[in-house]
Amino acid sequence: MATPETHELAVNPNEHKLERSKLINVRCLKEAFGLFGVQEGDRIETRDLVILTATVEEELKAVKQECESARDYDAAAKVRDRLRNIQEEFLSIQLQDQAKDQADERRKFEDAKRKISRGLDSANRDAYAELEALCDTRLAHLQHAHDVQRANLESYIENMHRPRVRYSKGLLDLMHSEKHLRNFDQFEDAKAVDRIIAKRRPKEVAHHERQIQHKISVLRRKLAERQEFELVKLREKLHDLKLRHERNHERRLDMTQVRMQLHFKDMSNRHMTVGQKPERFCAVRGGRVRPVVKKRAGYRDTDATFRGTQLLRSVQGDAIKDVVSLCQIHKFGQGDAPYEDR
Repeated sequence: MATPETHELAVNPNEHKLERSKLINVRCLKEAFGLFGVQEGDRIETRDLVILTATVEEELKAVKQECESARDYDAAAKVRDRLRNIQEEFLSIQLQDQAKDQADERRKFEDAKRKISRGLDSANRDAYAELEALCDTRLAHLQHAHDVQRANLESYIENMHRPRVRYSKGLLDLMHSEKHLRNFDQFEDAKAVDRIIAKRRPKEVAHHERQIQHKISVLRRKLAERQEFELVKLREKLHDLKLRHERNHERRLDMTQVRMQLHFKDMSNRHMTVGQKPERFCAVRGGRVRPVVKKRAGYRDTDATFRGTQLLRSVQGDAIKDVVSLCQIHKFGQGDAPYEDR
């Protein structure tokens, strides 16, 4: 059988000797606590509150018995009325302390919410800066590759083999005729043919050169078109990466906002439920107390009452983790820790 969970008392009532005559004149339970050295405004743990209240009740009962023995019935009636109101005052004090704890949890929740918002914005700026640097790097690499391709093409053009001029059949016939006329000593006719050749040859040489330049221009144009296509595709891809980054960031913000709203609603509902029925404790010997209903394992790490503390603890440090869903908090199947998004 498991041992009941117990807590040490922060304020030990045995360290303070009560003057029972003063208990008759106290107006409220907190004034009685002052006899134990508890100052106004001190926060008292619930387990300590149980011990102090039980001690005051025991002392008041002893005072009532003394008054009865002394036949001081007026004082006994006053102590009796005080005993009747002690439990109500105890619950009132417990609810007040509980309200303060809940206010602290809401404050911690708001602090965590602001830190998460700032962390997500900072992470988005850093991620976008890295994406911009990646885009610039990829564009620079492509530009460098294009420069190398253009340099290689110009080197190829400069060193490529130039084909010889291929004259037309008519010009070749004239050249053969001029040769035969020269061989047969028909120089007058050969001179006339040579003048015709001199007029036609430059035109065909120029045409041949234009064909070579056209081929070179086609090579340059095709390279430029291919490079332009690669540049456009890369820019489209990088633009798509930026849009995807923005969509993911917006989706992450929306999901975080929804989860924060659900967590706050869960915490508020839990606070309302707890406030309607305060926790009950049993006093145990030796200045120790235990709850009437034992808390489950991991209660403070998963219960919605402490959602502000849990959320604030999850955002400590530089890295801001995603806010987990309500169901993820209670998944411990494979060593998952609360508020650790998988």
